[in-house]
Amino acid sequence: KDQIKNFMEFINPGSVTDAFILDPNVIDLVNFNSFPKRQIIRLIQKDASIVNRIEVNKFEFRVKELESFFQYYPHYVRDFIELLEINLKELTSLEVLILIRFDINFINDIEVDKIEFNRTEYMYLIKHFHHVELIMSQLNLKLMDHFVAKELIILSGAKYLDKINQDN
Repeated sequence: KDQIKNFMEFINPGSVTDAFILDPNVIDLVNFNSFPKRQIIRLIQKDASIVNRIEVNKFEFRVKELESFFQYYPHYVRDFIELLEINLKELTSLEVLILIRFDINFINDIEVDKIEFNRTEYMYLIKHFHHVELIMSQLNLKLMDHFVAKELIILSGAKYLDKINQDN
């Protein structure tokens, strides 16, 4: 183990395989804080316990960077958001979409009225969540253009007609 520890002090973390780093004989000897963020995310996908071995605030993770991890572990999304100290008030519109895709209840934790969704993002929301009142009630439907409003009407009928700005 001493040889491995000495080896790990002088080696570039990107030059060794993930399998070597995650080996039970090696993992306790690794300083994960010296790794690049992308490699940490890749290692977390392979072994979620890595997150307990890093200084979270050193990496400043973003939701977009963690999307592939969330796909592997969708039931850990909320736990990881809290553990990685991701500020839900600083999310981009794309990051909001990512979070609600994995857990629609995130919509209650996000100030949706301060998020500016673009046309594509509104279309995504309409196509995937037109039937989810929890999400639809949070959206400012007056900001949608005619094309997206038309899609909403096609999918949900007249249900939201009074909330759509027809002057756009």
